[in-house]
Amino acid sequence: MVNLFENIEPNISEENSLLKNKSYDIPEKVLDVLRNNLKKYSEHKTAKGYKRANHLLGNTNQPFPNLVMIKHYFDNIDKDNIDKVEYELNGGDIMNKWVQNLIKTEREKVKSTKVARTNSGMKGQFRKDVEDKDFDTGLGDTKRIMSTPDIMTNSALLEDINKIKTLINKTK
Repeated sequence: MVNLFENIEPNISEENSLLKNKSYDIPEKVLDVLRNNLKKYSEHKTAKGYKRANHLLGNTNQPFPNLVMIKHYFDNIDKDNIDKVEYELNGGDIMNKWVQNLIKTEREKVKSTKVARTNSGMKGQFRKDVEDKDFDTGLGDTKRIMSTPDIMTNSALLEDINKIKTLINKTK
């Protein structure tokens, strides 16, 4: 797939780095708006957004970095001085809403997975956690075997598991 924005490297946050190789289908409603706006502004072939609209219609499955660039457009437009043609060729309100929600949801999924792993005792899920170098991958030291996370041997956890088992057996 051609990356329309290959010369522009988006500022990819930690969550984005796990998403940069994913791609997403643009919903049909958004594509319909783009088609209608291209017809409506067919005489504005040099307007900003015209190439993007054509590209998106020809490539309805877009890589995450392209969607970040679309989000960047909407985040940085001057709301007091909007060029209506440019805004609508970029998908208008429906594209803005879809791309904002998609990126927010995907970033939250990555973050919640990392939080869950951290809560279960796994270290180094966030880049700032890795700075303390708890996990040594070097060769030569036999003390590199990782110990069982405390949460897996925590007596409070085992007690809770036993209570749950008791409750399950009582409902049978």
